Amino acid sequence: RNGRLEGFLFPFIVVADRRFSLDLSDDEIRARVANRAAIPWLYAPQFNNFKAIRRELKLDRRDWAIYQGLGDPAVLEESIAVFVLSGIFSCGGGIIPDQAGFAAIAAAVREEGLSPLVSGAMATVRALLTARRSAADAIVSFAARSHKGAALVFAGL
Repeated sequence: RNGRLEGFLFPFIVVADRRFSLDLSDDEIRARVANRAAIPWLYAPQFNNFKAIRRELKLDRRDWAIYQGLGDPAVLEESIAVFVLSGIFSCGGGIIPDQAGFAAIAAAVREEGLSPLVSGAMATVRALLTARRSAADAIVSFAARSHKGAALVFAGL
C-alpha cells in the first residue's frame, strides 16, 4: 500500500478432486504444512505404479491393535502416507521445488525404486507402532502390578 511492503504472502498448493492449484497465505507455517501434505501427490503422475503404492501405504486392518487409540484410522493412514512420501520426496520442509529440483528428485526416486522405498519406510512405521503398543502394554501391566502391590502393602500383607 502506498508503495510500501505491508507483509509477505506464501504460496501453498491446494489439492481438490485430484487437481492442483496455488493459493496464498500470510501465514508461512500454514503454507508449509499445506505444501508438505500436497507436494508428494504432485509426484504421483511421474510413477506408473502409484496406485499400487497407495495400497502399500495402507495399514493392515488385522493389525488394529498397533494403532488403537491413535484416532480415526483413515486420518492416521493419510498422515502416515504424507509422512512416508514427504520423506521419500524430500519435501518435509514444505518448500515447493523448482522444475529442476522436482525432476531431480523424481529421477532419484525412480532410480532407487519407489516401491522398495515405500515398503522399507512402512516396515519402519509398523515397527514403531508395534514398539509403541508394547510400551503402552508394559506401562498398563506395570501400573496394574503396582496398584496390586500397593494394596497388599496397605493391607499389611
